Amino acid sequence: MKSIMTAFLLVVFILAGCSQEKDTFSSPLYQGRSLIVGVW
Repeated sequence: MKSIMTAFLLVVFILAGCSQEKDTFSSPLYQGRSLIVGVW
C-alpha cells in the first residue's frame, strides 16, 4: 500500500510540472551597472 501511494504521488508531481500553460512572467532587462559575482 505504501509503494502504491508513493508511486501515485510521484505521478501527480510529474504531471503537475507538465502543464500546458505558457510562462506568463515577464521581467524588464537589468539596465544598471555591471554586477560582479564572487565564488570561493
